[in-house]
Amino acid sequence: MLRDGGHLIITAPFCSLTHFAPYHYTTGFSRYFYEYHLSKYGFQIIETQENGSFFDYLAQEIRRLDSIANKYADSRLNFFEKALVFFFLLALRRLKEKDNGSNELLCFGYHIHAKKVRLMGK
Repeated sequence: MLRDGGHLIITAPFCSLTHFAPYHYTTGFSRYFYEYHLSKYGFQIIETQENGSFFDYLAQEIRRLDSIANKYADSRLNFFEKALVFFFLLALRRLKEKDNGSNELLCFGYHIHAKKVRLMGK
């Protein structure tokens, strides 16, 4: 519902490993979803920005492990397991510092800036 030249800003969560790339545009808000559907409806993508990376996502879920284990397995991590989590998080931090594109595999979602370049049917 934008006029030609109008700007569209979208942000949406996405937490699915990218698969079937570049055909991953029908089952989630991947970058391929936006590229496919926005161009189909007359939008030019000006900027696509990923939110987070594979390492960020994995670290988030590892931090939840004890509470999820408590809620869904009626168990808590023991001292040794908590130590392993700590060292695993250190490894993820180190890998994140060297990251060169893991967000194409997994991230928290995308921020999209697009511009309407033509009306449908014209």
